[in-house]
Amino acid sequence: MSGYTRPALYRCHVCGETGGSTILATGAHILVRCPSCHIVGLWPRPSEAELTAAYAEGYWDAPAKIGRPGLAYRLRMSGVARRLASLAKGGARLLDMGSGDGAFLRLAESFGLDAWGIDRYAPAGAGSRQHEGDFTATGFESGYFQLVTMFHVLEHLPDPRAALAEAHRLLAVDGVLMIEVPNADSLVLALAGRRWQPLEIPTHLSFFSTDSLNRLVESVGTWELLSTSHFSWRASPAALVLTVLPGLQPKAVRRRNGGRYPVALAAMYLVLQILAIPAVAGTALLGRGCIIRMIFRKKQ
Repeated sequence: MSGYTRPALYRCHVCGETGGSTILATGAHILVRCPSCHIVGLWPRPSEAELTAAYAEGYWDAPAKIGRPGLAYRLRMSGVARRLASLAKGGARLLDMGSGDGAFLRLAESFGLDAWGIDRYAPAGAGSRQHEGDFTATGFESGYFQLVTMFHVLEHLPDPRAALAEAHRLLAVDGVLMIEVPNADSLVLALAGRRWQPLEIPTHLSFFSTDSLNRLVESVGTWELLSTSHFSWRASPAALVLTVLPGLQPKAVRRRNGGRYPVALAAMYLVLQILAIPAVAGTALLGRGCIIRMIFRKKQ
């Protein structure tokens, strides 16, 4: 971590407060913690052209695999889909905001959910229920969904509060919101600094602690917090492995291999993630795992 400085030009993109403390320097960018809402923001902000280029060829899986959850994905995410299905009635409508390649939509459907998705950078072939559009104006009617998920999307957005306000509008009363983001209080971030894989600069614009995320969600409506955890079977082991061995990063490997992840590398990557589980589970028990997952129920 760098020493604390106060960048004169920084204005928080969430609450508008000026100033703040630099917590990390990452080459061309710095991470600044807002003194008011405590959300950590990237400065300077990347241009739209930079972001479009970052989501270009190689960001998604090979076209033949888009929207088709593989065995590893199903094993890691089936517990999440099962939990969501248990929190709503059978056939409940779910909107996955930031649905990417549509894999979670297919998985959710297998658990009896009526799944829809929206993503600003959705790849071709992601499915007919996958819409490309703005998270702050989705076009769905108010109260249309019983479940809304936001898996690693808030950190990508220039205005995360506006997206949460839209999620609140879309949910019916007693509907459930599940959010997963990188943890700004991660022990691995504190130790590894700029090598921490979930930084993903320049596509990650914001970083949250449990407290700052909870306060942001509460700022857009009245909620009941159902649970908080700091472990994800899909994200946590991978975050530790890729912090130590960034060359295994799937996006980078796919860019080098025409959208494919070679079988030998994939096997090594999987074994290393299995070996990482005890370490990441330990940091999660301390509340300092690499991710935050929070589940809320809308009260009004």
